[in-house]
Amino acid sequence: MDISEKLALVIRNLSVVQVGLLLEMAQAMTVEIEEFVNEGSNLLTPEFVTNFSNRLIIHHATHVEKFSKKSFEYAFVSASTSAGRNASINLNSTNPGEDVIVDGVKFSLKTEASTGLTPKKSITISKLMEARWIRECKVPTDFARETTYRVVSHLRNYDRIVMLRAYDILPPLLKKNQTETVPLIQNRDAIQTLPKVRYDLYEIPLNVLMLVQKLKESNFKPRTKNGGSSAKVYTADNKAAFTLILDGSVEKITISNMGIDLCFLHGSWVIPTIEVNRAKNQSNGD
Repeated sequence: MDISEKLALVIRNLSVVQVGLLLEMAQAMTVEIEEFVNEGSNLLTPEFVTNFSNRLIIHHATHVEKFSKKSFEYAFVSASTSAGRNASINLNSTNPGEDVIVDGVKFSLKTEASTGLTPKKSITISKLMEARWIRECKVPTDFARETTYRVVSHLRNYDRIVMLRAYDILPPLLKKNQTETVPLIQNRDAIQTLPKVRYDLYEIPLNVLMLVQKLKESNFKPRTKNGGSSAKVYTADNKAAFTLILDGSVEKITISNMGIDLCFLHGSWVIPTIEVNRAKNQSNGD
């Protein structure tokens, strides 16, 4: 029995309402989407791309909300498995280590989807790690000592960090011969009507984050009213890399103002949401 026959058998056991939901998702996968795949990516094989992009499509066939972190984790594992890799998800939500393991490689997966986010905006990791130890830091010397030890130790739990960024508004497409740090996604007539969501899959180099181990007392600002501090981190050639924020109010470490040029873009997708899919179906008399 081939997969089409299996699907037909399943449909016969579904109610009319269930078949309707299945039809919505199937019709969504027939809509042409905008897509960019970086030829240098060692993650985005054709099988990975097909699985991952269609999971985004199916999600937005029934949801307007963007992918959550947990949705991203399951989709990443499923796409990796589809690509022939041995992938598993860490079901222990309290574990400070990896989120998923793919062929023995430990991945930390992050998402970013704040209001007003655009593809050219710097990257923010809102929660790199929990940090109850911030409460014990009183002066810049304390912040420097604890940060260089604890943050670096935490980063050593991972082999790779990958972030899925989501934006409400499609950015202007590049014109011919125009160069930009944000890649060109080919224009498609099928999805010129809002609402839609753009997703960018970035890899955040661990060696860039590891620059925190070079921070010194003089790099940290005095303790704030909420018990935190911050420090600007620079590359070896003295270019701004990111800002490390020790948030004393919620006791966590945040990375902000990381330039997208420091990160590797694996791929991008622009996905129609449920409202566009329904409009298409209605125009077809469905």
